[in-house]
Amino acid sequence: MPIRKLGYWPISGFVVALLVAALTLNFVQVARAASTTYYINNQSGTNCNNAGSGTTQSAPWCDFTPVNSRTFGAGDQILLARGASWNQQMTINGSGSATSYARIDAYGTGARPKIIRNGNEAERAIRMNDPSYWSVNNLELGSAGTGILVYYSTLSHQGLRFSNIYVHDIRGIHQGNTTSGQNDRIWNSAGIEITGSVTFTSSQYALQDIKLDAIEGTHNQDSISFDWFNGITSSDGGDGHNLVQNVTLSNLYLHDDNGPAAGCDEGMRLVNMQNVTILNSQLNNEAACHSPTGTAGIIFGRLQNVTFVNSIMTNVPNTSSPDQTGFDYECCNNQVRIRNSYIAGNAGAGIEFLAIHGSSDQSTNGEVSGNLFRNNGNGGIERLGNDITPTGTIRDNLYSEAAGLTTTAGGANFNGFTLTNNIQATAASALYNASNDFSGTQGQQNWSYQASSNGSSWSNLPYDTSASTWKPTTSSVPQITRFGMHPDSCAACWVGRTWTAPAGGTISIRGRVLKVDTDGGNGIVARITKNGSVIWGSQTIAYNDQNGSESNLDGLAVSAQDVVRFEIANNGDNTYDTTSWTPSIAYTGTATPALNRYYNTAIADHWITSGSVGSGYHLESTLGYLYTNSQSGTIALYGCSVGTDHFISPNSNCEGYTVLRTEGWIYSTQPGGVATTHIYRCRAGSDHFISTDANCEGQTFEQSLGYVLSAPQ
Repeated sequence: MPIRKLGYWPISGFVVALLVAALTLNFVQVARAASTTYYINNQSGTNCNNAGSGTTQSAPWCDFTPVNSRTFGAGDQILLARGASWNQQMTINGSGSATSYARIDAYGTGARPKIIRNGNEAERAIRMNDPSYWSVNNLELGSAGTGILVYYSTLSHQGLRFSNIYVHDIRGIHQGNTTSGQNDRIWNSAGIEITGSVTFTSSQYALQDIKLDAIEGTHNQDSISFDWFNGITSSDGGDGHNLVQNVTLSNLYLHDDNGPAAGCDEGMRLVNMQNVTILNSQLNNEAACHSPTGTAGIIFGRLQNVTFVNSIMTNVPNTSSPDQTGFDYECCNNQVRIRNSYIAGNAGAGIEFLAIHGSSDQSTNGEVSGNLFRNNGNGGIERLGNDITPTGTIRDNLYSEAAGLTTTAGGANFNGFTLTNNIQATAASALYNASNDFSGTQGQQNWSYQASSNGSSWSNLPYDTSASTWKPTTSSVPQITRFGMHPDSCAACWVGRTWTAPAGGTISIRGRVLKVDTDGGNGIVARITKNGSVIWGSQTIAYNDQNGSESNLDGLAVSAQDVVRFEIANNGDNTYDTTSWTPSIAYTGTATPALNRYYNTAIADHWITSGSVGSGYHLESTLGYLYTNSQSGTIALYGCSVGTDHFISPNSNCEGYTVLRTEGWIYSTQPGGVATTHIYRCRAGSDHFISTDANCEGQTFEQSLGYVLSAPQ
């Protein structure tokens, strides 16, 4: 696969001169009063006048010309009239303060104000030069090379807020292939683009404290990009992850980003960042056009301490591109975690760990935990390339993947990863995820949305279609949304997301409950009940706990119509109590667990088991399924070991070697009326393995073991 994205783009002296000129030419400094509000409205009958002060709604400015010649300060506001539209770049100079942000926002009633350009890649809707302490809200931006360009030429900036912004049809720059892209350090066109040209050490930063909330992006090349022209390193040899720090991205809805006819590398680009949380977000059908260097929903590069949690990544399409993955661990990442999210329907793997950038690359301490994987083309998690050995943990995931939870290509393996307690569902249809299944209909996909005034008697909440929220008609709480819940104020009140079992069986539950509002309050209380009895919790989640608590349960027996409810209550005060909790449920069919074949490249050992394996082993295939107790016509199989060699035996004493466990029961002869697969014990040198090939894949045949179930029962 081509090395597609992360590298270094040299800047010529000529380009630097252009950048300096662009930032300094014709910026006339205009004196301003403290904390001034400016109104802009070009609609008919508004009496607009660019020559006026623009400080009243009755005499607003007509367009951005007066804005572009000013430097703004603490508390200043630039308010655009709702229902109005402009085809002009707004250029922002100056900064607010930590106690009084400057602001771009909407006023009046009606649709969000629009800045819609002509579709030229050199055009911008808004350009912000070295901003600190700005809040930008309630806008629609489109048809430009970049929607909002935030450009830094200096260090040590603070405080950006973007909320309720709709960006669309932003395209034209692909991998820095235009003059305007090179001048503005834009690698790929993006709806919101943070980039610049700075020199920094591993102890310095360009920007801290950024929050993006309620951003919708569609039909863009990228919707959101922390770009830095494909990534830069620090002057003292660091990988540059400290350049942008302390970022929260929440309630993103990025979908159908299909850019131009070609060059859709990703929907969101995260490069040169540390201490980042992405939560309560949905990405669907991203990177939806061909890119010869590969496509991904999100690319991770030069990152440290990043968490993607309680979110959705689905349907990166087949565009005949490399990768076609949900998440691309591209280069130089440490402590990047994907937790408790729904990852499904991507043409490639759900997640891809690469090792293709030479020996100086690093990919350390990754974590993939508590997620639900379903029907990804190349399996749940793929390792590609062997330039380095990525390390991390893959644990507690639920999955139904035809290709398997883990796959490899390009000489890769999972030797650097520890895999534990990843559980296969009985079928793809036996998986449920609260956020992906969310709807405006009680009982759809077996989910209901309820509240209780005493913690025992429950009633269904009404649905507010305009807000996509389950809540009372006369108040805002209690409420349940796609990703979150907020309790009522009374001491005994609970709000619950409820799952009703469609059939009897054994289930596993995965979830992580964490706070969304972290500015105050005293936290919440969470619990899981089954038919009214507490089976997990109660667990107090502190007011500022965005790491949260895992709510994992395995081996839970349910009967048809049993009710499993995920409940939260206030902890004495319901202010700041919005909480994220998006549980997943799988029927795991533990009556017939999977017999899986694992391999450890470092010690050349196969381990075939229905249980868990040690560090360094990766899943090669699922051979079939076993009974957990004796059935008519079955024999027991035992897991055994001698030295580093693991093997399967029908002998209860493991042929005189160490007995590890009873794996389960299989048919000794082929039964009638049940789909089965014949399995054989084979050997390659001293390594024993099980195969469904009677020729043992060209290795030494030892014995026929019998017949495993072809599908879980």
